[in-house]
Amino acid sequence: MIVHDQFHDPSFRVLKRLAQEYPDAVGFTKTAEVDTTNGGDLPDRAFAWPEERRYPIHTKEHAALSVLYRTKCASVPSHVEENLKKAQDIYDLDAMPMEKVAAAPRDDSEEYLIPSLKRFRVKTAAEVLPAAYALQRHYRKMDIPTRALACTRLLKIAQANGIELPPTLQKMAGVTVSSAPRLLEALEVRKEASAQNPIVQAGFQKMAALVASLPPDEFQNPEVLRKIAGGLTELDGRAGLAQHYDKTIPDPLQSVYNTEKTAEPMLPLAGHQVPVTRLMGIDKEAYADAFGPDFVGEVFKEAEADPSALAQVLPTMPRDLQSVLYRNVFGVR
Repeated sequence: MIVHDQFHDPSFRVLKRLAQEYPDAVGFTKTAEVDTTNGGDLPDRAFAWPEERRYPIHTKEHAALSVLYRTKCASVPSHVEENLKKAQDIYDLDAMPMEKVAAAPRDDSEEYLIPSLKRFRVKTAAEVLPAAYALQRHYRKMDIPTRALACTRLLKIAQANGIELPPTLQKMAGVTVSSAPRLLEALEVRKEASAQNPIVQAGFQKMAALVASLPPDEFQNPEVLRKIAGGLTELDGRAGLAQHYDKTIPDPLQSVYNTEKTAEPMLPLAGHQVPVTRLMGIDKEAYADAFGPDFVGEVFKEAEADPSALAQVLPTMPRDLQSVLYRNVFGVR
């Protein structure tokens, strides 16, 4: 169990939740220094949990913050509770406003693959495949952005539950490998179909030249592929080709993500898309140097990083610290 306090809260994620739930109480502690690099010089007796050096109580403000952080821990030893209670008495913290703000009315739209329309609800792993089959039956009735949104949201749920989606949906979610020759064939079909519009036809020709010139690694860059799919969508619209989707011309997503081989998952790091396998290969020391030991405690299980924890925590780290890791590991200045 990870115990967070004001000195062990990367990016202050827990503190932000506390500020939402107890705004008056957090305001009561606003003069406390909560830099996560602080606390190293304090004696053990300055903490309500001295063995773990958690819950500092050396000032009134820190004692108040520790009382708040304690609400996010399922259980602590009895002597920790006693030390926190003593600190409350010493600093007269009974006056601290601890009224919890009522939660806002529940919005269940995020349980749907298309939130704005509340269509295709998926709450459990058992609902993933039925939703996938429903999407396959109805996706031709959706426009391209809606298709991509629904399939991308379903893919995230499926991956979290270890479920593999049908290839068609993986293509529309943009996670299959792109074949340059197949994309060039799709562009050639479009050029022929837009012969009555020389300007748009020239646009397809220019895109084909770009695709042919891209190095293999760059061609598999998710950002590049998304831009190509966006360019195709725009040109198709100008040429009036959308009416031919799923008949004689594959839609832009299936034109770009045109194989059934799943692409390697990526994560953002300092503005770059990096394969998860490369991030998993970075040792603990490099992560600790960039983000501190608490990051390692949250992400690593013994010697290896947990991919789901890595995907959840890494994007929340400050951009400047991500840049430090990127430079140190990949040698980019």
